[in-house]
Amino acid sequence: MLTADADTEGLVGTGRWTYRMVNYWAKLPAGWSLGEVAGVGLDHDDNVYVFSRGTAHPMMVFDRQGKF
Repeated sequence: MLTADADTEGLVGTGRWTYRMVNYWAKLPAGWSLGEVAGVGLDHDDNVYVFSRGTAHPMMVFDRQGKF
C-alpha cells in the first residue's frame, strides 16, 4: 500500500518538470465549465490562458490564484 506524505501529495511529472496539482483552482462563473481542455498557456504576468473545446466559452483567462 502506498501512502502520500505532505511533501509529495499531488505531485505530477518528474525532475525539472514536476508540478503540484491544485484541485478546484479555477474559479469559474456560475454555470460555466472547462469541458475538454485542449491547450494551456501562460503570459509574463502569470495569467493562465485555457483553450477548451465544446463549450460556449472556448478561451478563458485566469490570474495566478485562479480568479476568472
